[in-house]
Amino acid sequence: MGKLPRWKARSRLFKIFPYLGPRRKFILFIGMAIYYQRCIKNFTEIAEPLALLLNRGSPNKLKLNEIQVGAFENLKLPLIVAPALATPDFSKDYILQTDVSDLRVGAVLTQRFGEEYPIAFCSRKPVPAEKRYSTKNKKPKGKFVQLFA
Repeated sequence: MGKLPRWKARSRLFKIFPYLGPRRKFILFIGMAIYYQRCIKNFTEIAEPLALLLNRGSPNKLKLNEIQVGAFENLKLPLIVAPALATPDFSKDYILQTDVSDLRVGAVLTQRFGEEYPIAFCSRKPVPAEKRYSTKNKKPKGKFVQLFA
């Protein structure tokens, strides 16, 4: 079983990244975090309080409230010490675990190499139509394979 490398230089960058400063730098941080979201369990839930800061009408100099500062720090932590993801072994079975609610859709793709190792995480907000689905229709696991595409 191989593991994807942790990016030590990126890890140092995330560790020292300030949350107060120009909006452009904050957008750069969020962009890098989004790039690595498959390594972060519950990414959407963690990053949600920061979404308001990305609106076009936001001032150039950011002022975060306590909830947003907490979200920023909670997003930095898994980027600094992200779990090592296993590289997929195409000869082994995959395990797809999903969680669905009116607020979030999440999934983790794993494989067993003695014990279970994550290959990818995914989370997103459901689109308005999905919020109206019955509980029975929210559950089928096969439907959420699209999360990883």
